[in-house]
Amino acid sequence: MKLSPEDKQQIVTYYQQHFKRHGLHSAKSFDWGSNETQLMRFAILAEIGNLQGSSILDVGCGLGDFYNFLTNTTPDIEYVGIDIVPDFHEGAQKKHPEVRFILGDFLDHTFERSFDYAFASGTFSLGFEVTRETYYEMIGKMFLLSTRGVGFNMLHYKFHTNDAPYLTYDPKEVKAFCSTLTKNIEIVTGYLEHDFTVYLRK
Repeated sequence: MKLSPEDKQQIVTYYQQHFKRHGLHSAKSFDWGSNETQLMRFAILAEIGNLQGSSILDVGCGLGDFYNFLTNTTPDIEYVGIDIVPDFHEGAQKKHPEVRFILGDFLDHTFERSFDYAFASGTFSLGFEVTRETYYEMIGKMFLLSTRGVGFNMLHYKFHTNDAPYLTYDPKEVKAFCSTLTKNIEIVTGYLEHDFTVYLRK
């Protein structure tokens, strides 16, 4: 189930409002609690495996902050980011002119190549009328595009309210879906109370 035009507009409007309020250098532009928690999520995602020299697709890349984190910790990566929000695309390209950022809907975009890893940080936490099935479809596409693995984080239903604009998940249900893609699944908890991270390895 792909995003409807109404869904896309709600997402774009929501993040544009945050971006105009907080600007290029704050994690609050993506409705994160703080820069510190954003970096903690990035660090957990990067523990999926040895990223040295790998190609990476960042789904819902925002302003390219994950790229910035990776270049400080793991040199020699090849990075591509995609995001649906025009303000984020323009800001990311301004911050990192050396990187390729794609403006578009991930499910609609045709990629002409695969990547070692596909990541999504915070991408699946915004609800509105977007359903879990849509996000599961995105995870499935990420898995198809990757040759080594997929990493993403989600809000835990036990520790975060499940009302607009947030969407929370039961790790058991997420694992049940992911088991249709691979049996090599790892779920990481304990780094932030209301978060969990999923690794799908090939």
